[in-house]
Amino acid sequence: MTVVLDHLAKPSVESGSQWRHWRSWVEQLREIARCPHAFCKVSGLPAQASAKTSADSFRPYIEAALECFGAERLIWGSDWPVVTLHSSMQAWQEAVGACLNQLSQCERDGVFGANAQRAYSLRSAQLG
Repeated sequence: MTVVLDHLAKPSVESGSQWRHWRSWVEQLREIARCPHAFCKVSGLPAQASAKTSADSFRPYIEAALECFGAERLIWGSDWPVVTLHSSMQAWQEAVGACLNQLSQCERDGVFGANAQRAYSLRSAQLG
């Protein structure tokens, strides 16, 4: 069975480095990531942030997910239309891209599409 953890399990982005549950959130991510068929969806962070949160505020959460799941099991999600409450889909995609700039182009392509195709067992014709 494939499991996709949505919204990075909704960390408190608005609390930033002051979030008191940071360590337990990371430990729980690690525990879920031990399952080889578990993926983590990088989505929903703008909704967990304030309107004044900068794109760089997402970096620690995305890097923690990357450390736990690896690039091959991360899936970018737009969270549209909810993302438009605090951001735009383009700004959100660019923010995640900036946080993943250390990855190879193949790994980035995975996060932004190929990993979802694999996780959801989609064929190219289904992507339309």
